[in-house]
Amino acid sequence: MKFVSEETTLIISIIAALSFLGIIASFLLRKVLFGGRNQQTHFDGIKASAMIEEIKLGGRAVYNEFHPAVKLQVLVENEKGEPYSAQIETTIAITHIPKFQPGAKIDIVYDPADPSKVKLLSPTE
Repeated sequence: MKFVSEETTLIISIIAALSFLGIIASFLLRKVLFGGRNQQTHFDGIKASAMIEEIKLGGRAVYNEFHPAVKLQVLVENEKGEPYSAQIETTIAITHIPKFQPGAKIDIVYDPADPSKVKLLSPTE
């Protein structure tokens, strides 16, 4: 006794295959769009510590609901001990936002050739 026709089985198989391909495509697209948490260009630089002066939502970094784009205004101390102000545009896991409040210390790296290029080293996932 047959409960399902061959046509129905074929349709169900096609739907399952397309669903699987959709999931794979979605995963790959997410990796391409959201692969890096810090959207700044990679550069080797000098590790330093910075103090957050201000945090604002928004920026050029890729945005999604679990890793909002933020702009961090930070006070960096260079290798000579001289403080200077810089801005970091990045994404931060929404669960880590409380750790990124004014007065908090974060690990950064800056480009000695252009100290305005600063990127976040602290884990944000």
